[in-house]
Amino acid sequence: MRPAPTRPRSWSGDEVLHVLAGSSKLTVRQQGEERVRTLRAGDLVIIPKGSWHRNEAPEGVTMLHMTPREGGRHSWVDPES
Repeated sequence: MRPAPTRPRSWSGDEVLHVLAGSSKLTVRQQGEERVRTLRAGDLVIIPKGSWHRNEAPEGVTMLHMTPREGGRHSWVDPES
């Protein structure tokens, strides 16, 4: 069974991701443009506040997420539509 991608989300402050094992494809949308980056074990990424983003990790990933306590938004549809 293949894991589903996370649904798009954004936060009221910056989010920090630290990949501990495995890999994932991170998609970040800023100013209407999507940027895709492959994250691997050891990578540390800061996602700017208010940026819609999602992860896909079909082979699995172990990741530490540091997010603001409040102010998260999630959407199953295009968040900017």
